[in-house]
Amino acid sequence: MVALGLLGLAAGTLSACAPTSLVVQGSTVTVASAQPFTSFNDQTTYGNTAANTGVVGAVTSGFTYYDDGPTLVRDESFGHIEVVSQNPFTVSYTVNAGVTWSDGQPVDGADLLLAWAANSGHLNSEGFNPARYTDAETGQFDPFPTGTVYFDGASHSGLQYVSALPELGADGRSITLVYDEYFVDWELAFDVGLPAHVVAEKSFAVTATEDETAGAVAKRLVIDAIAGGEAARLSTLSQVWNSGFAAEGAGPFVGSGPYSIAEIVPNESVTLAANPLYTGDRRPRYETVVVRTVTDPLEAVTALAAGEVDVIAPAPSAEVSRALDAVDGIHVVEGQSAMFEHLDLQFSAGKNPTFDNPLLREAFLATVPVAEIVELSGGVARDSFLFAPDGAVPPRPDLPKAKRLIAQAGVAAPPVCILFDPSNPRRLAEFLLVKEGAEKAGFVVTDCSASDWQGFLGVPNAYDAALFAWNETTTAVSAPEARLLSTSTVSNFSNYANPTVDGLLAELAVTDGAEQQQALLEQIDAQLKDDAYGMPLYQFAAVVAHTDGIDGIAPSALSGLLWNVWQWQPAQSGG
Repeated sequence: MVALGLLGLAAGTLSACAPTSLVVQGSTVTVASAQPFTSFNDQTTYGNTAANTGVVGAVTSGFTYYDDGPTLVRDESFGHIEVVSQNPFTVSYTVNAGVTWSDGQPVDGADLLLAWAANSGHLNSEGFNPARYTDAETGQFDPFPTGTVYFDGASHSGLQYVSALPELGADGRSITLVYDEYFVDWELAFDVGLPAHVVAEKSFAVTATEDETAGAVAKRLVIDAIAGGEAARLSTLSQVWNSGFAAEGAGPFVGSGPYSIAEIVPNESVTLAANPLYTGDRRPRYETVVVRTVTDPLEAVTALAAGEVDVIAPAPSAEVSRALDAVDGIHVVEGQSAMFEHLDLQFSAGKNPTFDNPLLREAFLATVPVAEIVELSGGVARDSFLFAPDGAVPPRPDLPKAKRLIAQAGVAAPPVCILFDPSNPRRLAEFLLVKEGAEKAGFVVTDCSASDWQGFLGVPNAYDAALFAWNETTTAVSAPEARLLSTSTVSNFSNYANPTVDGLLAELAVTDGAEQQQALLEQIDAQLKDDAYGMPLYQFAAVVAHTDGIDGIAPSALSGLLWNVWQWQPAQSGG
């Protein structure tokens, strides 16, 4: 199925007419990020954060992206998508000739095939449980047993329905995916991720031959390993794909977008430089973009006022609003984000066995002072894990009910350790409110916070409950599967498992029609409430502030602040 023509194409040098540069020489913009950049691979469990996705989106290209509508836009300057058959449902993807990675290697079939392998789950060793090999201190994977193949990709985003080995085209730049059954969100299921040749070069000793460049050899090794089912090589490739692109790693971090990563200072900043090899439509204006980590919202405002950063998107609060009002020469945009805060409970493998008991889950949720937390946040109360806010009134704590359920469970002083970000003042305040309410009912609440808290989500025996936010990045109707399906390793951090929900999710994934989809989602939502899955808290308000010297900023609820960083430019009028 793999066309040999790919190898000859990869070995050569492609030429294309470079578009006129729009870069303003010497221009720099500095952006404050509430989270550090931790991984170049935002498709892994460890790397899937809003901060990582924003940076990765600026330095990579793909077949689609969301604008600020949000509307899903097809980037025809990168490549073309075509449905070639309805039965069986078949889609082809073709990268345009001349599209390269930032090191000059072509984006081609090897990259497309690796994207399928990494995100379909079909090459993973059957029955392997990665949770047993997660480092308790870093949240990253320890080495797997010899010969284990496990790609920690987005295996519940649709490619699980493409079980057959895809076919690479004779042009060397295309791939054809045949779905086992129709998948409602097929248009969101596939895109290019990491460069195959870099993954191979990090995995094996790769050298050029008389007939092939080192890059071509690396690409061939990836294709041969996947097409031939070579377990030993796939094992190495998968572990490098999972863990070889952390921000503190040695690089290289090779992208295909309007910007390239020029420098990373772990936990402090990441510097992007305009990519001179980029030939697509998203041509950058700023020569340099610095993304600097500023976790405290008020510190971000102070940095903006002092001219240390040019753009901020702090978590809104009354204090932040007052601080911004005192800063001259800035532009402030307010709205609602696609991010919502929630309290998750561990159904199994918690630090304590407390929430293995459904009575104690229900009791704990009955103590949460949701209204106080919403007021603290400045957000909008949310009463569902699946549906956006609709004016719901926050539930009041019911301490008598909680005490009655604890007594019924027969557990004295049930312990609960909560994971959260200790550097975020709002989260600390939320933790203290949750702790105060729960201890009134008889729970013993302790602090499981960690500076790198994202890496601990889903780690066995690390915590019992977690305070954090889901950042919605897609309009896919099947998106809840990644969090709620019992077999999902993507983001089912709670170890939630309900056969009824599994069945509803499977039906949802193949169902067209808004009314039918709505009905299925309502059934899932009701089951989550019956299971005391957790507590949705509030939808974040969104605030973006920037100096008047910048034009083009248009925040997207789904794609974040950096989605159109290539359109940002120094203001023509200077303010």
